[in-house]
Amino acid sequence: MATLRDCFALLVTDPNPLALDGAPVPGLPDRLVALDELRDRLLARSCPQTTSDTVWKAVIRRSRARGGAWTVGAAGMALPALRAVASRLGEHINLDPADVQAEVLTGFLAARTKLLLHCGRMPGARAGGHQGTTPCRLT
Repeated sequence: MATLRDCFALLVTDPNPLALDGAPVPGLPDRLVALDELRDRLLARSCPQTTSDTVWKAVIRRSRARGGAWTVGAAGMALPALRAVASRLGEHINLDPADVQAEVLTGFLAARTKLLLHCGRMPGARAGGHQGTTPCRLT
């Protein structure tokens, strides 16, 4: 995941960082927001679930449509969660940590292509958000 971290860092570096327009997203500033800043905003406990869901859906849609940099960007935004999952899995299985990390990343990339984005909330949504809505499912 170090390679992903480094590639993501290059993508979000000035003068033209990979960014999403925050104007149409409630809770984001009315400007282009670099993906590393988006990631940090989404990780904040104060971030509303609706903002998180909207951002993730936009990033996943761009990853699907444009591939390349947007796919690396999506994985880079997910990196804190991917690391946590790999670490937890690594505690319970006797495999090389790099292999566990590779499998977790592969799973994220596969899931990104199968999420149903028209539903209420994204998988892994924080508890308490969007009560009564249907979480997105894999196809």
